[in-house]
Amino acid sequence: IEGYLEYTKFIVKRFIRIYPAFWLSLLFGLLLDIVMIPSFAGEIIKNNLFFIIFEYTGFFIILGQGPGFINTMGWFIAVIVSLYLIFPWLSVIVRKYQLFAIIAFMIVSFGSRSLLFTYDTMLPSLLWRWFPLCNLFEFCLGIYIVQMSFYPKNVNDHPIIHEIAELSFYVFLFHVIIIQVFTIGVGYGTVITGFFDMLFSPLPLLIQNILRYLTIEVTVLLVSIIAMKTDRMIQQRIRENKRVKDLLVST
Repeated sequence: IEGYLEYTKFIVKRFIRIYPAFWLSLLFGLLLDIVMIPSFAGEIIKNNLFFIIFEYTGFFIILGQGPGFINTMGWFIAVIVSLYLIFPWLSVIVRKYQLFAIIAFMIVSFGSRSLLFTYDTMLPSLLWRWFPLCNLFEFCLGIYIVQMSFYPKNVNDHPIIHEIAELSFYVFLFHVIIIQVFTIGVGYGTVITGFFDMLFSPLPLLIQNILRYLTIEVTVLLVSIIAMKTDRMIQQRIRENKRVKDLLVST
């Protein structure tokens, strides 16, 4: 990545790849909350409107109010976006110093985590988890693997592997929201948990637990597949926008 234009194109591509999927998870989670607890949904939204709106930036975690108000996996957006913003410089360092850079980043990352975890143990802030310095090692290790050609470049030649790899991002974004429906049992969620209690109660406890986990996993998978296909259409629409298209093809 050389120059302001290439940097801008890179950031726009990352934005298109990350944010529509994240926004879909927030919309899904918010609608689910409204459906599950309709009697309190209006009051909850009204009292927490700022948090709900701010969460769409992906940086809710910096408020020190936990990893996310709607989607607790939202902390990852703050991490990955922050690291993508400094990717060009990290890439140059890794290319120039290679393994020495990885070792240095490992020391910085684990040192930062240890320091922040020791002196900032309050759960809501979670500085040790989202602060960019704490995640340099894993991010730069990925850069190193690609630069050294350890990562198979022909992965796109295998559609199934490509689909599974892409699907993992949506599973990550949606799984906690769905798990909460089956486990917390708030509002109409008690109907769902009660239904499965009644349905599986005649079976041995081990079988009950296996069926519950399978039900949750299948639901997560189906929702994630739908979200992935929806997101692909949204991304395509964004790329077809004249301004975006002109920017991405400009030289």
